[in-house]
Amino acid sequence: MGRIPILAALGTALAAPVPAAELAAVMQVHLTPRGVAGEAGCTRKARINLPPAWRTGDAVVVLLTDEPLRDATRDPLVATLFLENAAVLAVSPGTPAVCVEDAPGASQSPGAPDALDMLFGGLVAARQEAGGGLVVAIGYGPGSAIALAAGEEGEAAARLGQDTPRFAAALALGDGAPAARRGGPQAAAERSDERLGLLCAALARSGVGWGAASAPTCIAALGAEPRRTALRHGP
Repeated sequence: MGRIPILAALGTALAAPVPAAELAAVMQVHLTPRGVAGEAGCTRKARINLPPAWRTGDAVVVLLTDEPLRDATRDPLVATLFLENAAVLAVSPGTPAVCVEDAPGASQSPGAPDALDMLFGGLVAARQEAGGGLVVAIGYGPGSAIALAAGEEGEAAARLGQDTPRFAAALALGDGAPAARRGGPQAAAERSDERLGLLCAALARSGVGWGAASAPTCIAALGAEPRRTALRHGP
């Protein structure tokens, strides 16, 4: 795990409305797709884009997308998340894998992992390597509805086991009507009800998914609180 200057790594999920100078760094992590029954795929390097004021314990969004590079329709969403001090880890099952280590019997040309496997691998990387607190899964674009399953306890337990990190929420945007699902229980210190309410308000402002007047729909779907605070961890 390490941080490198943002100007050296503009390759993933950076939003055009956010000037590079306003971003502090990206953190490099190792992401291992998490399959059912604990099966692990090829470990690959991934980058979490960090807002300048981000610190350990702050929110991370694992963004599932077909295209990890810049996208004009997705950029407002990413820009809004940065402005709310949420880091963004973009994952794309179709991205060719560059295995970090060759395990015995590992394929040199691994097939594309399942989208949910990538999301749960992103959750583990966000929590264990990056030190994120509240972690939310967002699927964007065609087929984004698959991301909603990341909020199901059965899917999480099958891949990660019991008493392990869980997504606080899962959302699907950019492919038909937006949808949201509350995830697993979070530590009280995460103030998940309050912070998910802020996420809904931010999504409404972004113009991606729910419209500006429909934050209450998102809040109701997530069982969140309509309170304006911050996605930052702590008071």
